[in-house]
Amino acid sequence: MQQNYPAHLYEPIRREIAVSYIRHELRKYLPNLRDESAWKVVDADVATWFGGAPFLFPVRDFWNGFYGIVMGFKLLIHLSDFITAENVVWKREMIYPRELVFTGFNPKEFGVDMVSNNVEEAIDFYTKPGNGARRVDDQAKLYKTFEKTAERVSDPIIVTQKKVEDKDQLVVYKGNARVYLAVLDGKNAIDVYVGRFADEKRQLENFWLPTSYLLELAHLARAAWREKDETTYQATVVVLKKILTFSESAKFEMKDRAVHGPSEFTKKILSDLSL
Repeated sequence: MQQNYPAHLYEPIRREIAVSYIRHELRKYLPNLRDESAWKVVDADVATWFGGAPFLFPVRDFWNGFYGIVMGFKLLIHLSDFITAENVVWKREMIYPRELVFTGFNPKEFGVDMVSNNVEEAIDFYTKPGNGARRVDDQAKLYKTFEKTAERVSDPIIVTQKKVEDKDQLVVYKGNARVYLAVLDGKNAIDVYVGRFADEKRQLENFWLPTSYLLELAHLARAAWREKDETTYQATVVVLKKILTFSESAKFEMKDRAVHGPSEFTKKILSDLSL
C-alpha cells in the first residue's frame, strides 16, 4: 500500500481501536440484529475498511468513516483526534479500575453519593458493609441495558491521559457504563485501550482532519472567490491555514481531494495556503 499520509496513521493499534469502536457502536445502532453469525460477517467486513474493501478508498475513507461515526452519531469531540494524534501512544492493557476517572456517566443516577468522578469512589461505596444487596440490584439494572443489543459488554474501553485538576489522570473516553459494570461485578482489571502523551505539552498534534471539513471550507472559499467577496475569501484562507498546522494529512487531502484539477481557483488557493 502506498503511504501518502504520516506513518503513525498506519499503526495497527490505531486501526484496531477504530475498528473495535465501530463494531461496538454498530451493535447499538442495529439492536434488533442478534444473529452472532451475521455479526461475524459484519465484523470481518469492518476490518477490511482500512485497505481491503472493494468500494472504499484506502486509509482516507477509513479515517473519514470513523470520524463520521464518532461525531455524526455521538458528537464525541476529540476522540478521533486522540486516536490519530502522532504524539499520543496507544497500548492495550489490563488496568485496575481504581486508576480511572468517569466522564459522561454519573453514578449519582444510581443513587451513589460521589464527590468526584473517580471510579474508586464507586468501588468504595459498593464495598461498604451493608451495600451488598444494593450492588446486586444495580448490577441487574445495568445488565438490562446491555441486553438490548448483541453482546458488547466485553469490548475494550477507550481511555486517554488528561489533566484533571492539574493532575494527570486516566479518563474514560468511551465505555463508562462498562467500567461501572466492572465495578459492580467486582473486577480487579479491565481491558482497555489507553492513550498516553509522548511529550509534556499535552496538546494533540498531527491528527486526522476529516476531508469533508476541508471540502466545506474549500467550497466556501471558492464561492467567495467567484463572487469577488475578498473579505470572506481571506477569512476562509486564514481558517484553513490555521487548521492545516494541526495536520500533515490534511495538507495532502487539501491538494489531492478538497481542491484538485487545473483551474484558476485551485492555483490561487493552493498558493495562498503555501501548498
